[in-house]
Amino acid sequence: MSESVTFLLFAGTSGKEEGKVSPFALPSGVARAGCLALACLALTATAAPAQSGTVSGAVKDEDGRPVAGATVVAHNPDASPNTRTATTDRGGRYAFIGVRGGVWTFLAGARGFEVTQARFQVSGLRVTVLPELRLQRTPPSPPGSLDGIDAGTVLNALEAADADLDAERADAAAAKYRELLARAPALTSLHGRIGQACRVQGDLVCAAREYAAAIAADVATEADRAELGRVLLEQGDLEAARGVLTAATARPGATSDAWCALGAVEIADGQPAAAEAAFARAAALDRRPIAEACPRDRALPPPARRTPPKPPGFD
Repeated sequence: MSESVTFLLFAGTSGKEEGKVSPFALPSGVARAGCLALACLALTATAAPAQSGTVSGAVKDEDGRPVAGATVVAHNPDASPNTRTATTDRGGRYAFIGVRGGVWTFLAGARGFEVTQARFQVSGLRVTVLPELRLQRTPPSPPGSLDGIDAGTVLNALEAADADLDAERADAAAAKYRELLARAPALTSLHGRIGQACRVQGDLVCAAREYAAAIAADVATEADRAELGRVLLEQGDLEAARGVLTAATARPGATSDAWCALGAVEIADGQPAAAEAAFARAAALDRRPIAEACPRDRALPPPARRTPPKPPGFD
């Protein structure tokens, strides 16, 4: 099973010994990237991969100059441990060992630079040398950015919102996520978290809108994609649900969650053979008997067929 890994890179001049990193207030470009990665850290990790390799790369500016002393945070919600860190050397180089192969997403940000994002296929059996990550300088920060707020403050705000969501205080969680998103609209990964809060509130229209926004911004987790399909199914829009989930299961990082949700759609559409085929794919990914796969989705009641308004991006 392939997976998706997000890397976040911060760089700046701390005035300390080169190669060391100390806390500093983050400008909008870095803070929005940092928040994006940190918002993902609440996801639950699963078993460690059986095969792993080494990944190396470099961080440079638009003129090809290396960015020394950058902090590289590697995050994979399905790995254990799910977070690793490294620091670039004088040549802007970094490396990680014991990294599982798959499709990885890189998000790079630095003080005074725009955030850069890229995806690469990484081998789990050998050394993978990644293309350079080039950072473009950013213009002065507009009003309402996260300038002056350090990484600890951002992390504390996210942890507080996550705690509210875990305790099913959905109203409080949604308000905190929206406050961060309003101050820095580039923190688009928060749409998925708001979608979860809307789910807890029972507001399917809100949940569909927020999950769709995360997908449109290309920051949605595989769980976000599966949940959007389930929300559309509960709204009775089988066509839209099938479209979302078919696209989700075709992705390199597709998980059993998306296949389970697709199976529920097929059951609702009166297609038991197609449903069992989807459940079988989920069982194979989870390495469990098919009879034990997707208990949540097998038990979903059939929705009433109707065609509600589609969220943005699914017209």
